[in-house]
Amino acid sequence: MIAARTARTRHGDALVRIDCASSSPCSGELKLVAKVAERRRHRRNRAPATHGRIVLVGKASFSLAAGESNDVDVPLTRAGRGLLADAGRGGLRVQLSGTRVEATTIELR
Repeated sequence: MIAARTARTRHGDALVRIDCASSSPCSGELKLVAKVAERRRHRRNRAPATHGRIVLVGKASFSLAAGESNDVDVPLTRAGRGLLADAGRGGLRVQLSGTRVEATTIELR
């Protein structure tokens, strides 16, 4: 299962293009996660440090016929919609993973 490198967003959903390249039907679950940098202040007034936090942006299940390609609607979480709004025109880079899906980085626009 192969996904496109970019995905459009519309009405709080990400439209991820999935291609089923096998000779049997494809089904599984998609997960979109983003790594967010957070600044935390350490005790005793040390300089703030940057830490990464993993945020679930959205998840959905899908089912495709053999050789078919289609857009999968992935509903975005509240945190995902906020990150997308903060990213602006540049888009939000997220990690796509899931069952029976090739893990890759895609850009939400």
